[in-house]
Amino acid sequence: MTGDRLLRVALRAYPKRYRAERAAEIGEVFADVTAQAGRVAVARELAELTGYGLRLRLGLTATRPAGRLLGESAPLLVAAAAGTGVAQFGERLRWHDWYFFAGDQRLQLALGGLAVLTLGAVLLGWWAVARAGALLTVVGWAMNLVIMVGEQYPFRHGGHWQLMLAFAVIILVLQCGPLLWALMVLAAPVDLLDRGVRRRRPAPVLALLLVTAVAGYAPCTLTLRSASLQLPGCTVYAGLFLTVLAAGALRRVQVPPAGVALAWLPMMVPLLSAPLDSFHLVGSIAMVLSAVALVGTLTVRRWRALAGGRGGRDRTPLGSVGPV
Repeated sequence: MTGDRLLRVALRAYPKRYRAERAAEIGEVFADVTAQAGRVAVARELAELTGYGLRLRLGLTATRPAGRLLGESAPLLVAAAAGTGVAQFGERLRWHDWYFFAGDQRLQLALGGLAVLTLGAVLLGWWAVARAGALLTVVGWAMNLVIMVGEQYPFRHGGHWQLMLAFAVIILVLQCGPLLWALMVLAAPVDLLDRGVRRRRPAPVLALLLVTAVAGYAPCTLTLRSASLQLPGCTVYAGLFLTVLAAGALRRVQVPPAGVALAWLPMMVPLLSAPLDSFHLVGSIAMVLSAVALVGTLTVRRWRALAGGRGGRDRTPLGSVGPV
C-alpha cells in the first residue's frame, strides 16, 4: 500500500492530460518492475518516474525544443564552465598565495577544477561521470553559499537579518555561474548527450574553453587605472560576439550559435549590474542590452527551428528511457 501511495504522489509530477491517458499503463509497468524489488530499487524507480514527470512539465524531454536545445548545447556549457574555472585559478594564483586562501575561495577553486575534470569526461564520452560532476557542482555551490553567508553571521545581532539576506542575494547573483552551468547540464536529456561531441569534432569545444579562459583571466592583468577606463565585462562580451560569429561561419562543423550563446549566459548574469557602478554608464547599458538581445534572439530562433522539426512522441518512462 505504501508503494501505491508513493506511486500516486509521483504521478502528480506529470501533466494532467498525460496522467489521464497513461497513468494506468505506468501503474502496471511499475507493479511488474518492482514486484520482487527491494526498497532501494523501488525508491530508484520512483525517483526516475518523478524526474521524468517533471521533465514533461518543463518541456525538457528529448522530443521537446527545450530539451533538444540543451542536449546539443551541453558540451559547450561544460567547456565554458571549465574555461571559467581555469581563468579563476589563474587569477587567484596571480594575486594570492595558496596558504592565504579562505575556505570559500578554496571551494571555488575546487569547483573550477571539477569543471575541468567534467570536460575531460565529456570529451571521452563519459556522460554519467559528467552528470555526476555537475551534481557535485550544485552541492559544492550550495556549500559555498552557506560558508559565505555564515561569515556574516555576527550581523544577526541587533536585527540585521536583512543585511544577511541582502548579502545572500548578492552572492547568488555574483557566484551563480557554476550553478547555472551545472543545472543546464543536468536538465539536458540523457539520451541526447552522447551525440554532442561524437557527432562533431571536439575542436569547437576546446576552442570555447580557450576563449572563455582568456576572457575571464584578461581583466585581472590590468592595473586599476586601466580597468577603470574600460567597459565592465568587455572581454566577456567580446568573446560572446566573436564565438557566435565563428559558430555561424563554420556551418560544416555544426556548432549551434544558440548553444554558444547559452554557454556565455552564466558569465553575463553577474555583469548585468555593472552599469550601476561604471563610469561608462551609456556604453555599459548598450553593451548589456546588445548581449541580452543577441542571446535571446539566437535562443528563440533555434527554439522555433527545433519546434518545427520532427520531435516524436514522449514515451512511458519506466523501462524505456532510463535515468533522468
